[in-house]
Amino acid sequence: MWLAWMALASVTACAPRRAPEPERTELTAMTWNLYFQASDQPGVEEVLAQVDPDLLMLQETTAAWQARLEGLFPYQHWVPGPEAGGGVALLSKYPLESVAIHTVPGARFPAQRAVVQTPSGPIEVLNLHLIPPFGPRGSLITGFFRTKRPRYREVEALLELGVPDLACGDFNASEREASVSLFEKAGMLSALPEYAPGQHTWHGPGDRDFHWRIDHCMVGPAWQTTSAQVLEVGPSDHYPLWVGLRDG
Repeated sequence: MWLAWMALASVTACAPRRAPEPERTELTAMTWNLYFQASDQPGVEEVLAQVDPDLLMLQETTAAWQARLEGLFPYQHWVPGPEAGGGVALLSKYPLESVAIHTVPGARFPAQRAVVQTPSGPIEVLNLHLIPPFGPRGSLITGFFRTKRPRYREVEALLELGVPDLACGDFNASEREASVSLFEKAGMLSALPEYAPGQHTWHGPGDRDFHWRIDHCMVGPAWQTTSAQVLEVGPSDHYPLWVGLRDG
């Protein structure tokens, strides 16, 4: 585990945060929106080899991404999306059980749920990609307000199906949005504020200085966060978010 932390430090720029406790970490998870048009760009395999997560939750997957990455983990479940780049995938070092696909009415992308049988015990995970904040003509300004309610309804529907131990993905929402607060009301806490304050998970295209914190990992009371970090690496417009966990 200590070697994994040394590798982690070598691939990311660090922001001030609480000192991690690697000796208490029992399980590591990472979420990453790969960006569907970046499947011909290098670097993803190298990041995964260095960070070496136990669980990997991916968004914007495609057949090309699956062909590249499906040999990296012994257990996996890939879900194609209803549109190009709308797929999700769960890759794991440990067996996956009770795998389910949720297609919430009004949602743009499918959500993925499974029980992972880890050495520390079973953990139910939810991999999701909520509706992007774009209006009918691609406007981010109008879309930011128009899509809040659909994201809220999607999270509400997913939680009615059961509250997971870990919910990670591209939420397309900041921690202040009501859709994220629904997880908190269900007893889950975000891994970012305590361990990675101020770190952003999305950056604008090209040289545009846009930054946003829209990728999250919400942790339920049965598990505790021991560390979290945004890794400023990779070809996507989203940075991967890495968390360490232990059985609570």
